[in-house]
Amino acid sequence: MAVSLTAFERYRREQAKEENKPKLDTLKVAELKELAKEKEIEGYQDMKKDELIQALNEL
Repeated sequence: MAVSLTAFERYRREQAKEENKPKLDTLKVAELKELAKEKEIEGYQDMKKDELIQALNEL
């Protein structure tokens, strides 16, 4: 089955994005809160680590 070049390029771009994402579970709570602040996640100040990771992954 042949895959169009544009579909392949899209796939590679998505793969590159995933590879460049920080591993959220390795970050400290303060770092997660900074990311959440940058992404304008409401209520991030009161979130626990697991909640921050979930909220960031939902973006």
